[in-house]
Amino acid sequence: MSAKADPTDPSERLSDTLSSLPAICAQVSGAAVATSDGLALAVTGELRGDEAAAAAVFLMDELEAHLGLIRQGRIREMLAWTERGHWYLTRVGDLPFVLVLGAEPASPAGLLRHAGQAIIPELIPVLQGLDPF
Repeated sequence: MSAKADPTDPSERLSDTLSSLPAICAQVSGAAVATSDGLALAVTGELRGDEAAAAAVFLMDELEAHLGLIRQGRIREMLAWTERGHWYLTRVGDLPFVLVLGAEPASPAGLLRHAGQAIIPELIPVLQGLDPF
């Protein structure tokens, strides 16, 4: 007998929310949400394992540290273009979480950012429901 997923469980809701991203933007090839120390809480699509989540947090922290030499301020979001695709990284509101989205190289980067911004209002209450650790 298999256990049914609990729709009220925050970790299940987090995975379900990320899985809904292609409905907002079909070009999203993968998504991850990580804690501020790089622990992956949910990973979907072509992003597998904890690497993307940890890398996203590291990149945002490093960029913030180095840009801080020029001008103080917290990095809120960033877009990166690579030969293998686009990446959108953003902090989830004022919470200690980072969202990373990936898309194929031919995809418009603006759509990736739009998808991230559109999903954040859904992520915030789910992430607020997680047990602190």
